Amino acid sequence: MQDQTILDRNKRKGMKSVTRILITALVLTGIGFIPLPYELETVRPALNAKDFVQVQGGTDKGKGKIYVMAVGVSKARVFSLFLTLLPNYRLETEYVSVPENYFDKEKGREERENSTMGSSHLNALQVAYQAAGRTVEIRHKEIYVGGISSETPLSKELQRGDVILKIDNQTYTSPYDIVDQMEQRPVGDVVSIEYSRNGVIGLASGPVIVDETTGKPGLGIELGSKASVAMNPLTEFKSNGVAGPSGGLMFSLELYNQLVSEDITKGKTIAGTGTIDHKGNVGRIGGIEMKVMAADKAGAEIFFVPDDTIDADIAQYNPKLRSNYHEALRASIKIKSKMKIVPVKTFNEALNYLREME
Repeated sequence: MQDQTILDRNKRKGMKSVTRILITALVLTGIGFIPLPYELETVRPALNAKDFVQVQGGTDKGKGKIYVMAVGVSKARVFSLFLTLLPNYRLETEYVSVPENYFDKEKGREERENSTMGSSHLNALQVAYQAAGRTVEIRHKEIYVGGISSETPLSKELQRGDVILKIDNQTYTSPYDIVDQMEQRPVGDVVSIEYSRNGVIGLASGPVIVDETTGKPGLGIELGSKASVAMNPLTEFKSNGVAGPSGGLMFSLELYNQLVSEDITKGKTIAGTGTIDHKGNVGRIGGIEMKVMAADKAGAEIFFVPDDTIDADIAQYNPKLRSNYHEALRASIKIKSKMKIVPVKTFNEALNYLREME
């Protein structure tokens, strides 16, 4: 009888232990899924630019490849902190954005009215077509909010898709003009933004901040444009699940390569990253370390990277900020890559490098 009592007591203790373990596991699991105000970035394979850009009647030459680099992004949660201990993961400030749309295949006209494209596509078109001596005309009809950094107070007032009407009571005809104007404003300067949301006019205000991606003064807003584009020959863009402006430079090179008779790759595998503006200037991007890793894994021989500089007045707000070239070089050395890291400030610099390489 006594033995049975001891046995029952041990069973109850065992059940209590199991229950405590299960409860602890459930609590930890619940905590693990608590969202954080960050994005979890992961390495994605290098992407062939040809899969995203197709010029009607464009040339398809040689064995060379032009790769666009992308970073996988997902909502960070508490358990993501453990993943960052691995080399292929890291946390970044959350940036809410919308995918860059592409031209509808069934629109057969040369001028595609009311098509919404991401800035990297529009800029790549303008830069590549002009460099190749082809016809392209872009008319911006509407400027909208394509993404908002959680770093800016404007993230509490503006939403993606809001149409920008005026900034400090001034109207703008293109997103480039807004970016240029904001880069001239002192950090901390408060701006007033008049916008439209579902036909309702609203007013938001917020300070100029240091954009973590460009390293320059800005609003912390990614701008998109609803535009009409007249071009000859026609070009089709496909998003294929990739969003953001960092593919601008490589899209420009791929477009140019399809528009001209020469093969600018000379049979080599070319990778790279960087935004592109309508003047062909290459801009700073994020996730450079992971993009270097992916390009190296894909066998790239050359990696183009923005040749940006960190101004002293910007560095005081973020002393840890380093140039993309510095970051790329450090990442390349870290993984013992044989890739040639090539810093460029403009599309023409990248193009001339390819033309002159052996």
